[in-house]
Amino acid sequence: MTPRDTAPDRPTPTELAGLLAGGSRIGVSTSATKVEGRAHEGGRTESVWDAFARRPGAVADGSDPERGARHMERYREDVALATELGVDVLSFSLSWSRIQPEARGGLRREGIAFYDELVDALLAAGIRPRAALHDHDLPVELQDRGGWLHRDTALRFGDLAYLAAEALADRVPDWVTLRTPALTTMGGHVTGTHAPGSRLGLDALPTVHHQLLAHGLAVEAIRGSRSAARVGIVNAHRIVEAASADDDDRAAALVARALHQDLFADAVLLGRYPDLTGPHAEAFERLGRVDPADLRVIGQPLDHYGVALADPIRVAAVPRLVAGSTAIPFTELPWADHPSSLDGHPVAPDLVPAVLADLRARYGDALPPVVLSGLDAAHPEQVDDRDGSRRDPRRAHSISDHLVQALAAVAPGGQAEGVRIEAVVAGSLLDGFEWEAGRAAPRGLVHVDPRTGDRTPRSSYRFLRDTLRERADTAAGRRPQNGCAGPAYPGSSPGPRVGS
Repeated sequence: MTPRDTAPDRPTPTELAGLLAGGSRIGVSTSATKVEGRAHEGGRTESVWDAFARRPGAVADGSDPERGARHMERYREDVALATELGVDVLSFSLSWSRIQPEARGGLRREGIAFYDELVDALLAAGIRPRAALHDHDLPVELQDRGGWLHRDTALRFGDLAYLAAEALADRVPDWVTLRTPALTTMGGHVTGTHAPGSRLGLDALPTVHHQLLAHGLAVEAIRGSRSAARVGIVNAHRIVEAASADDDDRAAALVARALHQDLFADAVLLGRYPDLTGPHAEAFERLGRVDPADLRVIGQPLDHYGVALADPIRVAAVPRLVAGSTAIPFTELPWADHPSSLDGHPVAPDLVPAVLADLRARYGDALPPVVLSGLDAAHPEQVDDRDGSRRDPRRAHSISDHLVQALAAVAPGGQAEGVRIEAVVAGSLLDGFEWEAGRAAPRGLVHVDPRTGDRTPRSSYRFLRDTLRERADTAAGRRPQNGCAGPAYPGSSPGPRVGS
C-alpha cells in the first residue's frame, strides 16, 4: 500500500481554509500531567502518574512528569504561541492533585490561582478556554483507597467539579468532565500499561461505572454552579474489526468494542449499557444490575460530545478460556493496512468517515454537537543544524488528511451527514510527558527542549497557522495575497525559537 502521506492531492492552506469556513472552531490542547511541571511544588500531592513513572520499565524512556513542558512557569509564552497560531480554543485540563491535594475539603488557593491566571490570559488573547476536570491523573490518596474501583471516588469527583466550576465557570464557557475514560479502564486497570498499572482483566469493570457516575455527578455540579457553562465528555471512538468471520472472533470483537467505546458512549448518550450476548456476557452482567438512578445521572443530555479518534484494532479470540474467567477474551493484532506513527500507531484518516457514520447510526439525534480530536500523532522530524528549525511534514499531513475526511463525511450527501462538528482540536500545542511513552514520542506542534524548556514551533505549526490566517481572510472577505498563504506543507520560513 502506498502511504497516504505521499498523496499528491492534499489541499494547500488556502484550500483547506475554504473547507474550514463553515464555522467549526479550531483549537489545540494541553494536559496537566504532560505539560505543567512543578509536580512537587505549591502543595501539589502526587498523582498516579508520578507513582507509575517510578516503576522500572513502566515509561519507555524512564522519564517522569516532574518538569513536563514547564508550562506553569511559561504559560504566557504558550498563550502567545496559541495566539500567533490563530486558534479559537485552547483545551486544558486541571490537576486534581494541585487544586485539591487531599481530594477533600476546599480548593487550594495556590493551585487554583494558576488556572485563574491561565484563563484570564486566554480570554485577553481572544481564545476560548475549554477546561477538562480530569485527564487520567487521579490523586494517589484516592488510588490508595481503591481509586476508580470504589464508588466513593465518583462522589469525591462530584465535589471537585462543583468547587472548580464555582471558581472558574464564570469565565470558562465549555467544560469536559473526563477525557477518554476507556483508557483509564483498559490501559490503567485491564492491561496495566497506563497508570495506575493494575492488571485486573474483566475485574476492572467497576472502573467503567464509577468513572461514568463521576461524569454524571460532575455534569450536575457544573450546572448547579452559578454559570451557564456548557458540559460534555470526551470518549474514544475507533474501528474494531474481527480478525476473521469465525464466530469466536466476531464475539471477541464485540467485547473489545464494548470495552473500548460502547460501554462508555451508550451509557452517556442512551442512558443504558449495551446488551452483550455470547460466551463472555456473564462478565458484564454486573453492569446490567446497576441502580437505574445511576444511569439517569450518567445519561443526562450533554451540550457537546468529544470524539477522540483512536487507533483501529483487529481482534482475534483467545482460545480455551475457562468458563467464568475474568481474563480478557481477545487479543489485538497488528493493523498493517496504514502507515505508522513514530510510536507504532496506525495513521488512518480514511477511516474517519466510518467512525462518524457509526456514531450517527448508533445514536441518531441523541448525539450532541461533536468536538473532534485525535487528528495528530507522534511523527519523525528533521532538524536543520544551521538554524534549529524543525520540519515534521507527516504531522501536517495527518492533521490535514483527518480534517478533509471528517468535513467531507459530515457534508450534505456524506457518509456521516447529520453529524455536526462544533469544534476540532487539531493537536497538542506542546511536547511533554506522553504517558507511558514518556518523551520518546513527542506530539507537539511546538518542540519543547526537555533540558531548557525552549520552545521552537515546528513546520506543522506554521502550516496550521497559515491555514487559520487564510480562514480569517476568507471570513473577512479579504482575498489571500497572491492567492496562497505559502507552501502546502513544510518549507515556509523557520518559526521563532522562544528562549528561556
